[in-house]
Amino acid sequence: VTFEIDSNGIVNVAACDVETGQKASTTISLSSGLSEDDIKRREAALPDAPRPPDGAPPRTVLYVEDNPANMTLVEALIAQQHPHLRLLTAVDGTLGIELARTRQPDVILMDINLPGINGFDALHILRNDPLTAHIPGVAVTANAMARDKARGLAAGFFGYITKPINVRQFADTLNA
Repeated sequence: VTFEIDSNGIVNVAACDVETGQKASTTISLSSGLSEDDIKRREAALPDAPRPPDGAPPRTVLYVEDNPANMTLVEALIAQQHPHLRLLTAVDGTLGIELARTRQPDVILMDINLPGINGFDALHILRNDPLTAHIPGVAVTANAMARDKARGLAAGFFGYITKPINVRQFADTLNA
């Protein structure tokens, strides 16, 4: 499987069945339907995060998660333990990719089992996009077997947090 992304957020995906040699391709648009002005208005409505103790500008975390309970937990953890972080959220991989491209977060927390584009495919697209290749991604997933973690790290995730979330591991990862 190969992914190619253009500057308009269009992803061309090509695959070949190794047994039959049959080829297939598709195109995915990464547009959420929101205009740049809509995205800026939404971001402007977010409360400003306080500056960290060292006076540096607040860092931004993008959390890509489709489960509302998990989203609420991470929002609470960041508000309580990392008030200097600004949190952006996306409910699927497509919106996560778009927000990563337009908002340039400092780190991306990514669920693996997402509707539409899964976390591995989203990470692959982000790694192959010059606008987002530099942003570290951390898997946050219920896939807790050792082979799952090994696959996640081999795919390019900087860190791997399993659910239920270990609060200390979560804090350590965000502080890294």
